[in-house]
Amino acid sequence: MTLKPYVAGLILACLPLSACGAGSPGSSEKNLQTLESGPISVKVPESWIDVDADSVTDIWTAGKQNAENEQATSQVRLAKRVESPPYADAANQKLLMQNSIGDDGFASGGVEDVQVKGSDGAQLAKFTYTEPEGRTWKGRYVSAVNRESGIVATVEILTLEKGGMSDEEMQSIVKGIQYDKSAEQDSK
Repeated sequence: MTLKPYVAGLILACLPLSACGAGSPGSSEKNLQTLESGPISVKVPESWIDVDADSVTDIWTAGKQNAENEQATSQVRLAKRVESPPYADAANQKLLMQNSIGDDGFASGGVEDVQVKGSDGAQLAKFTYTEPEGRTWKGRYVSAVNRESGIVATVEILTLEKGGMSDEEMQSIVKGIQYDKSAEQDSK
């Protein structure tokens, strides 16, 4: 079974996985760092480290994870621009479709509108991926748009279902996402 490039970089970079790394997204504001790429930014725990270079490929331009590759159970990656119509839902559907076609382990889990400070609209899409070995990852794509420029940027949040972040910790990351229209020049 072949993984699609958007999830494949993370899954391959994090094998084998075992223990949860230090720092949780629910940490206090002073224990957070900001990860930025073009107009999109997100707050993650200060203890998180840069992802392996293999995980920053294709559209993914920056990322952090909670531990070294051998121990990582959670990761956040940013795409400063997703080539899609200028709508957050179109970007999410594109990412979901690219990962689901021909991959029995990938499943979409629904979408909902969310608020991303600075954007003209944003949507969260849930998904899961079950590896052939049986480990299940849960993920979120949060795409935000500036309708005037047509730029859509996305945050991917991925964690092991067992031993990774809770839904509340993932939601804490979602709440820390911001869109800065003045930083779009790097995305054009």
